[in-house]
Amino acid sequence: IIFETYYSELKKWANENNVCLPFIPNYCEQSYHLFYLLFDSEIIRNRFLAYMRRNGATAIFHYLPLHKSIMGRKFGNFECPVTESVAGRIVRLPFYNELSKQEQSKIINDILNF
Repeated sequence: IIFETYYSELKKWANENNVCLPFIPNYCEQSYHLFYLLFDSEIIRNRFLAYMRRNGATAIFHYLPLHKSIMGRKFGNFECPVTESVAGRIVRLPFYNELSKQEQSKIINDILNF
C-alpha cells in the first residue's frame, strides 16, 4: 500500500500542521480499514475538505457520534465532549482496494500541498 511508502512524509507534514495520523501500537497490525487525519479544529478540517474536493478527492468527515444520532437520542440526551470534538475534526481519506497507485500518489501529494 502506497500510504506506507509516504508515511514518513505524511508524518512530517502532520507534525508541522498539528494533525494527528492513525496510531498503531507496536504490538498491533494495521487493519487497513481506514486512514484518517485528525485536525486541530473544525474550521481547518472544513478548509481541508473543500481543498480536497477542489482537487478531485472524496475525503469526507468520518462520523456522527452515536449519542447524537436519532437512535442515540432515544436513549437520552447527554454530552460526550471528546467524541463530539473528534467528530468535528476528523477526515476519512479515500482508502479502498480499487484506488490505483497513481490516485493514491495524487491524494498524498494534495495533502502535502495543503
